[in-house]
Amino acid sequence: MLNNGLLVKYGKHDRCSAAEEPAETPATGKDSKLIRIVGSHDLALNILLDLIRQREEGIRTEVTRAGSLGGIIALQEGRADLAGTHLLDEETGEYNYPYIKNQATR
Repeated sequence: MLNNGLLVKYGKHDRCSAAEEPAETPATGKDSKLIRIVGSHDLALNILLDLIRQREEGIRTEVTRAGSLGGIIALQEGRADLAGTHLLDEETGEYNYPYIKNQATR
């Protein structure tokens, strides 16, 4: 689903057509102009992505809303370049860091 020039995936329901698939670079197999973002939805993210697209020609973004923990796991597995998170650790009162630290040690 395209939203303001932004590819947004909602689980397995939305699919890219062949024309929308990212072009791959031969050396890495990864499109250097594609930013993959997985995680929790944040309205500020849309503003940030609009600014990036205005400043960098050819940048494309792919956003998959998979929840905060899903974003951290996607980073760990190499399926994301950025992750949106907002996870409160009730023991420490800190956001995000305890979860990221825990996932990084796995």
